[in-house]
Amino acid sequence: MTCTRAATVLLLLNVPQRVVQEFMGWSNAKVAERYMHVTESMRQDVAGRLNGFLWAPE
Repeated sequence: MTCTRAATVLLLLNVPQRVVQEFMGWSNAKVAERYMHVTESMRQDVAGRLNGFLWAPE
């Protein structure tokens, strides 16, 4: 498994970015930014949660 895939899988598992960074042995956030990718399902999940938060009935 590549670093990119491993880091992305950890994100999909909702592992915090700081934990992913330490687990992967990366010394700074710039390295994490290079290897961690946001997937379409992650975007849709965030959009759905925001929609529920912003338009939730009172």
